[in-house]
Amino acid sequence: MKNVVSEIKERPILMRHIVELFNRKPELININKNSDPYEGHKKSIKQDSVIKNNLK
Repeated sequence: MKNVVSEIKERPILMRHIVELFNRKPELININKNSDPYEGHKKSIKQDSVIKNNLK
């Protein structure tokens, strides 16, 4: 997100701006390809489990 926002100077940022940016710099599309989109959810479930176990 940081890379996209820093590259686009117009505000508000519209979908058209993002598409134009990806056409100019297609490498940005793959910048997070190795990240887990469910990382935050998994962390939350783990924390809930710890809290639940501490209440017992």
